[in-house]
Amino acid sequence: MLPPAEQAVLRRAAVFTGDFTLDMAGVVYAADGLTPADVFTAIANLVTKSLIAADISGEVPSYRLLDTTRAYALEKLAVSGELDRVKRLHAEAIRDLFRQANAEVATGATDEWREKYGPQVGNLRSALDWAFSPGGDATLGVSIAAAATNSWIALALLSECCYWGARAIAKLGTAERTYDNMVLRCGLGLALLLSKGPTPQAYDSLTEARALSESLDDITCQLRAIYGLWLLAIRAAKFRESLAIGRQYAVLAETFWDGVASPMAGHMLGISRFCLGENASAAVDLEQASATSARSGDAIHLGVDLRPITLCYQALTYWVLGFVERSLQIGQQAIKEAHVANHRVSLCIVLGLFSSIVLVRTGALETAERCIDEVTDIAERHSLVPYQALGLCAKGSLLVARGDSATADQLLDRGLAHMREVALSLYTTIFLSERASVLGSLGQIDKGLAEIEVAEFQATQSNALWCMPEVLRVKGELLVRHGGAKEAEVEQCFLQSIGWARRQKALSWELRASISLAHFWRDRDRAAEAGELVSRVYRRFTEGFETTDLQKAKTLLDALA
Repeated sequence: MLPPAEQAVLRRAAVFTGDFTLDMAGVVYAADGLTPADVFTAIANLVTKSLIAADISGEVPSYRLLDTTRAYALEKLAVSGELDRVKRLHAEAIRDLFRQANAEVATGATDEWREKYGPQVGNLRSALDWAFSPGGDATLGVSIAAAATNSWIALALLSECCYWGARAIAKLGTAERTYDNMVLRCGLGLALLLSKGPTPQAYDSLTEARALSESLDDITCQLRAIYGLWLLAIRAAKFRESLAIGRQYAVLAETFWDGVASPMAGHMLGISRFCLGENASAAVDLEQASATSARSGDAIHLGVDLRPITLCYQALTYWVLGFVERSLQIGQQAIKEAHVANHRVSLCIVLGLFSSIVLVRTGALETAERCIDEVTDIAERHSLVPYQALGLCAKGSLLVARGDSATADQLLDRGLAHMREVALSLYTTIFLSERASVLGSLGQIDKGLAEIEVAEFQATQSNALWCMPEVLRVKGELLVRHGGAKEAEVEQCFLQSIGWARRQKALSWELRASISLAHFWRDRDRAAEAGELVSRVYRRFTEGFETTDLQKAKTLLDALA
């Protein structure tokens, strides 16, 4: 009953899964001599007849077929003998669309970008399914998969990036030294790293992508691959190696300006130096990175939202340095900006780290609980295994602060086991020391000492020196509880903790270690020395006097006085 032009438009519109625009439709119909005006008129008439649904709420109108209408139109398309030809045209249109998306996401993924390209994921899957089917075109499928790689990552669809990337690489054949292969391997390495942890396959993919980018003289992909290798080293707790890779990135970034390379270099160097306990240098790098990263959305095609994560580590560094209130302010800003960007991996990192390290230790337990619950929900819903582990450990830290040691021990044990499964060593040292302390409070002193020995060994081997003062403090507390340790051994442990903290300018760690040593001295009739020790550290703080550790110090000083 429809005119021939409307029949053609309706049956060919069935190749679109979900939304499509007039521009996309035009590519599918242009080969048959239909002008844009013909297509627009036909679609408008089909909308009037309720055969196509229109959405004019966005900047660009979009259209879709209801499922029953689409099923009917697909039957007609198959009967017409046009199905494969139209599917090919559709696949080519989707390839071109995601090439455009790739160019735009490199300048920052905004809400507008997500609103424009997010609804096209169904069409992307459909095009890839056809291209890699027996009757499709695998070469076209490879180019579609390469074009979509950065968009999968920007949309945090990491499992799909891994699946389609691996499938496309398997179809490369002799075309191994190509741009598409380089992009696919870089994307696969990043997606594996972000979703599964620092696996050998992730390392191999990123290493090959870097070699290809150098041979093809592609600086953009070279920077991405170097960043991926840096992130892999960080997550595997190879901090000296990560600093060296960060320096390589910084040298290359000096010759290349795209608005992201320079702040990314500061981000990488700052985090590496923080993990190595070089807090003053880390603060400078992170301040510069956050100042030059103007908005959320930068580097989201690399699997991170650069600015919120930079702010998060800046907050951690300030807390360690003793600028407690500044840390809390910047951490809250990091959370706010991570929510605005709404990138799952970045949200998990910011919420999990800031809550477990800063909020719990400053006594902001209700805020910490909300953050940790959100991490757990995001990680479970999207199968982000590394952040499921982080969520468990963060929850354990929260319950330690609330005095529920038994449940905290169970959560920390499970979280650490998950971290070992995905080789996520970045966070293990601090949570091992947390669990060792919990075991001590439960009366399992020998087990706690065994756990803290592992933590100390890992900190030494990986140069995870940022938390070495806390590891040694917990070890001293366990030795006090053990009763069999010599007093000189216990005292030396606390003094070593204070020494590490002073070398790192880690005032917050120094205060915690000084409080522990002061309690030890007070119980041995050395109250005057204890008071002088804590007082010297306490007087160096300029802010944060209402937070937990500073309140403990004040209470102890009053008691000693």
